[in-house]
Amino acid sequence: MFLKHGLILVIIGTVIHLIFFFIENDSKTQSTLNEKHNVIIGILSSRQHFQQRKLIRNGIKKQNTSLNVGIKFILGKYPCRVPVEDRIGIFKCEASVFLKPEFHRFHFQSLHNKSDRETFVPDGPIGIDFIVNHKIIFHDFGLYDHNGDGFKGILKVLLYETPTKKFVSSKTFLPFGERGAYNGYHVYKHRTALTLPKGFRGTLVVEGVSENDSLIKSKHCLISDGGGLISYVHGYRYGFEEGVFPQYVDNEMKSLWYFCGPSFIFSSFDVPPDANASLLSIKRNKRYDEINEEIELNATLLEAEQKEHDDLLFVDVVESYRKLPEKMLLFYEWLHDKNFDFVLKTDDDCFINITGISHFLEGLNLREKVWIGNFRMNFLVNLFGKWEETEYISTTYPPFACGSGYILSNDIVQWIYMNRLHLKCYQGEDVSLGIWLSAIDINLVMDPRFQCSNNKKNNIFSSPDHNLTSLKYLYGLRYKLDIV
Repeated sequence: MFLKHGLILVIIGTVIHLIFFFIENDSKTQSTLNEKHNVIIGILSSRQHFQQRKLIRNGIKKQNTSLNVGIKFILGKYPCRVPVEDRIGIFKCEASVFLKPEFHRFHFQSLHNKSDRETFVPDGPIGIDFIVNHKIIFHDFGLYDHNGDGFKGILKVLLYETPTKKFVSSKTFLPFGERGAYNGYHVYKHRTALTLPKGFRGTLVVEGVSENDSLIKSKHCLISDGGGLISYVHGYRYGFEEGVFPQYVDNEMKSLWYFCGPSFIFSSFDVPPDANASLLSIKRNKRYDEINEEIELNATLLEAEQKEHDDLLFVDVVESYRKLPEKMLLFYEWLHDKNFDFVLKTDDDCFINITGISHFLEGLNLREKVWIGNFRMNFLVNLFGKWEETEYISTTYPPFACGSGYILSNDIVQWIYMNRLHLKCYQGEDVSLGIWLSAIDINLVMDPRFQCSNNKKNNIFSSPDHNLTSLKYLYGLRYKLDIV
């Protein structure tokens, strides 16, 4: 009987102890979240960048500051499960369909026609833009002959490198002499094999079109991307002077994107014509197995890292470069109810001089509607490459601070949070922020000590694009910089 009562008392005591334990720990957690921070540092990081985060933690701890500073590393909750070799471009987590087992042919005709439709004659050169997703071999130039009876005039098909407008190669189609090989309604002429690397942006142009040698506008003008080897840019490119790169772009009239004119035959550089599709599939599956093993290992390491430091913020996106604006928007959503004066944004390959920034903020009179950084003014919108912008319609961006380091006051974060459902994400987190904040009246504080490039000057607040060795040097040996 006494044993029974004793056991009941022990159980009751244990339950009471657990209740107080959880209340105490919950109050500690709430206290940590509600603790007043002068500055919260938001650091864009990748899931696998364990060493960078370790260096930054240690480097910031070594620096002298009178401010209460908090740190959050911003990571995508979901890893990209597509190997780099199998992605369409390296900046997105999108898989190419190329090299799947059902692909048994490896030479592709970029454009061909099934039936005639409306004929048209452009006022000058006309062409289409394409992007190389996997290294290809360019074999033959082609030109549409809708009557199948040869050309009446002199026509030319040209290949340009789009960003530089540089002429690469061409073939001339004459009304006499060797006509080339017919493939459907297209005539092809061979050229010495030309290798186009992954990431190449090309424009294929036809010149010399007339009433006698017209083009066809029709949805029956079919395009082939080789199962993802290349991608086409919607719209078409045109000009008014032959021999000159056609610089005008029309992406509104989608129907003209389906026109039969210039064409080319290409194949995969990595896949010979007699390749075995099953073997290619085995190699591809092996790459996927390897990346899945790496992802599982990283997940275990991230769990341990979070348990030790509790400074990782996993936001609801797939990890990739093009998702950085969304990562920052979700960070501001997390941040809005925290107790802070300023937020400092940076990346995990950047050096941050907390000592210098602390001195600067202590002497700053502005506390509201303030954005501090090194601002780019009248910065041209990039149409190609890493910072390719396809959504923003202007030719230049509004002022925006370089992403290596900038500071926002609390009230701006609140405005972003309140309007988050109406804010569109563009190609970069820095230009996206500039576009968002162009809608309100704020104080821009220009300070070149937030560097836009790594020029290794002293007296800096932030510096980008550092490898691990450089970060060790800056944080370990030179963390105390001159302060003006």
